[in-house]
Amino acid sequence: MTFDLFDTDGSFDSFLTVRDQFGTLIALDDDSGPGLDSQIQVAVSSGDILFLEAAGAFGSSGAYALSIVS
Repeated sequence: MTFDLFDTDGSFDSFLTVRDQFGTLIALDDDSGPGLDSQIQVAVSSGDILFLEAAGAFGSSGAYALSIVS
C-alpha cells in the first residue's frame, strides 16, 4: 500500500508517520515523494490496523491531501 501526503497550495513541507494498532512506529517520511511531499510504501495484510499522522516538517503548515493506493 502506498501513502502519499502532498501539498495543495505550495506552502507545505509534509511529514508522514505510519503506526500500527499498538502505536509502534512502522515508517516515517519527509521528502520521498515529488518535491517536499511524503511517500511511504508499506506491506499490509488483511485485518491490519494502521494509523497515519500528517504533519508539517519543521513546523510548516498549509493545505494538503492524502492519497492511499493499494
